[in-house]
Amino acid sequence: WKGHKVRLVIQCRQKPGSFRAEGETVSWQGRFGDARISQHFTNQEIERFTHARGSIIPYRVLVSMDGTTREDEETDRNAARKQQKELRKQLVKRFRDTTLQVRVAEKLALAADAASAAAEA
Repeated sequence: WKGHKVRLVIQCRQKPGSFRAEGETVSWQGRFGDARISQHFTNQEIERFTHARGSIIPYRVLVSMDGTTREDEETDRNAARKQQKELRKQLVKRFRDTTLQVRVAEKLALAADAASAAAEA
């Protein structure tokens, strides 16, 4: 909305015992592995299911503007991990290249020493 990220949540009440807790159905695990969606519930009990639809009473609208969601946090964390992994690959490649250059330089130095020794003899 006008350049802002807005989230709306309808908070509801329902008679205890008229619903059951179930696992997430938003493909969270496929995208973020075992990371928890909420600090208050496990991912196996994060959603509620009921057949008693007329018993749900909405009583509050919660609004968040420019808030950071768990999905945003996990997406950022995964991007940072991917970047770290790429940096590690680059460092390992540079190390290997440098190690190879040192080995070649050592062999050239040994060959030069051998040639120098042969020329002196």
